[in-house]
Amino acid sequence: MNEGLGRAVRLALLTLCFAPAAASAMPGQSTHAFTAWAKSNGALHGLTRKMNEMSADPYYSASFRTANGTAGTFVSNVNDSNAIFMESVAVDSASDSYDILKHLDTAAALLRAVYGAGIAGDFTGAALVGRWKLKDDVMPTALYRGKQFGYEAAHAFVQVWPLDQVANQAKTLASCVREECGD
Repeated sequence: MNEGLGRAVRLALLTLCFAPAAASAMPGQSTHAFTAWAKSNGALHGLTRKMNEMSADPYYSASFRTANGTAGTFVSNVNDSNAIFMESVAVDSASDSYDILKHLDTAAALLRAVYGAGIAGDFTGAALVGRWKLKDDVMPTALYRGKQFGYEAAHAFVQVWPLDQVANQAKTLASCVREECGD
């Protein structure tokens, strides 16, 4: 084999080994599928299963860093059917006044670190569905529709939604403008 070609093949394989895994365990999938995906994802190697202190509901969490060094947190919640019902990425240790909508490049970097460049690109190219200031909230929440997923961004986080749930989430957010919707 040509030495230059062999080096290129080795470099490509090495890059694949360390690239974030494509989003394959999304809300609605089993925790088994999720944990298999997480094990193959270098950003999530520190993933731990925890219990919510208030509700006793299980969730998974991991800390990670973006390519530019921003510290992030990944969270994936589990429902009674032992399936994932929510995933999000967030800036770790952001101040109460941090507004991710003013830092969409950071939001994309968080998504890229966990889900890869394809999902980050889907987010940056996503159409704005709506922007709401929820009751008793200081900062707005925005909902976007990409070609692969929906994305809800507010405060320091970006939540990832299956496309078939974006319309319902828009209705929920619109109703939360007048009445408190909880956490």
